[in-house]
Amino acid sequence: MSTTDILEASKKKEDKLRRLDWDKEVIPCVKEIIETRKQNGISQLTLRGLFYILVSINILENLYERYKGLSRKLVEVREREEIDPDRIVDESRSIIDINDVFYSPEQIINNELEFLSCLSEQYRSQYLPKWY
Repeated sequence: MSTTDILEASKKKEDKLRRLDWDKEVIPCVKEIIETRKQNGISQLTLRGLFYILVSINILENLYERYKGLSRKLVEVREREEIDPDRIVDESRSIIDINDVFYSPEQIINNELEFLSCLSEQYRSQYLPKWY
């Protein structure tokens, strides 16, 4: 493949994927879709569902690159708190055996100090031979 062929292939891909201003073209539509669905009693939607809604109203092309772009942009928008993170859900992955108990730093330190205070007794009772 020659350099000219590579440049032409790159140009075709650029032509196929027009440059988007995500913040001006896509995100306002996303916010409107979320709000409309909320008003209709649908509080959450998936990234995939949102993507296909945007494709169906001709905001995005049905391309993997657009899907990934939407995913990245939604992360940014949720981090900026422009969209409630609980409105977009990921139902494709399940969480198995996760310990989701929160301990404050003070609780962790106190637990570790308690463990250390009992360590010498535990060592004597569990690891030293009785004749020692």
